[in-house]
Amino acid sequence: MTTQEQFDKYLANYLNLTKEDIKKVQVHIELREKLETKLEFKGKDDDETYSFLTGSYSRNTAIRPPKDVDFFIVLNDKKYGDLKPSDLLNLLEKTLKEILPDITIFQQTHSVTIEYDEEFSIDVIPAFEINSELYKIPHVSENSDSWLESNPKIHGEKLTESNDTVNGLLVPLVKLLKAWKRDKCSYVKSFHLELLAIEIINNSDIESYANGINLFFDSASNYLENSCIVDPANSDNFVDNYLTDDERGNLKYLINAEATIAQNAVNLENNGKTDEAIKEWDKIFTFNPEKKKSLTSKQSHERTLSYPENLQYKIKITSKLFNPTLNKYKENYYSNSRKLPKGWKLRFYVDNSGIPDPKKVFWQVVNTGKEAERANDLRGEILDDQGFNRRDEHTKYQGTHYVNCFVVKNNYCVAKGRFFVNIK
Repeated sequence: MTTQEQFDKYLANYLNLTKEDIKKVQVHIELREKLETKLEFKGKDDDETYSFLTGSYSRNTAIRPPKDVDFFIVLNDKKYGDLKPSDLLNLLEKTLKEILPDITIFQQTHSVTIEYDEEFSIDVIPAFEINSELYKIPHVSENSDSWLESNPKIHGEKLTESNDTVNGLLVPLVKLLKAWKRDKCSYVKSFHLELLAIEIINNSDIESYANGINLFFDSASNYLENSCIVDPANSDNFVDNYLTDDERGNLKYLINAEATIAQNAVNLENNGKTDEAIKEWDKIFTFNPEKKKSLTSKQSHERTLSYPENLQYKIKITSKLFNPTLNKYKENYYSNSRKLPKGWKLRFYVDNSGIPDPKKVFWQVVNTGKEAERANDLRGEILDDQGFNRRDEHTKYQGTHYVNCFVVKNNYCVAKGRFFVNIK
């Protein structure tokens, strides 16, 4: 088997959408029909389509399973145009909850998400048309209630044009890179990765997936010094300005490491050592994820405290959410209560005042769910409290996770507790 055939097999068996995946996405048709009974779309009776799928699904770069499908709706600005961005998202959220009362629905920065199940959701993005080339989209966060100007149709056109310059290799290369991102750097946004791939691979002289991936990893770190990837629909928007300094540094380190592996794989293939080349590529992509899952599942990621139990006392774990405006941990968050957005900070406290000194406190943060698993970030390590009686964490992956606290005295675990955190 050649490396090109190995990549094709990986795409076919694990990444390309199945007929069942595509059928699942078609729920947006029924959703549009229901929305049209509640909201007034712009040009509803015109030939122009004012609701359409955008994002990776519409650009054919979505990978299995199709989790976040973007559904763009253009509303009548004469009726709703005076609304603030936050008010528009509130209206859309209220309408969707009326239409789908039994489904989890919540707001994000630009959209309202319908979470049909753990594996599939639709992000409904409301917009107003500025002109034939541009739409304005809500941008709502703790520090912003504004509009973002862009056009997702132009994003698709840009990808198609670039894909044609490399004989159709770019689209599958983007899928391969998205699988890599999912497994190794989930904090990178898919759209950023896609535009970065276009920037590097467009009009390049590549003849295989191996050539394209090697070129990407060899060049990508050059684009990570500063925000520099521009939205093709609006040159005022930098799509990579979300990365923190730490994330940029981590991503550069990872890409440089992958570049070494990729170049070695290409050299091996050029020297006729195809099997060895495939083994090198497997270090980047994991061509058989089922086998890897089988091997890793033999060991639980939740570590065992190395002290025997002799439970004699009770402890109480509480938590507060960080308020950036007040710059302090303020609002109470209760165990196994409402779902929190990703990126929120929490501080956990333990009341162990009923246990006489001397004693030691240990924490354990346990991630669960497929999102954390895909990111290779299943946590379960034991952490020394170091005398603070608290633990700072932040929400990162969808699912129900938990924090354990242990109190050790005289080399025995004499008390323990658990606190559940739900993340959207």
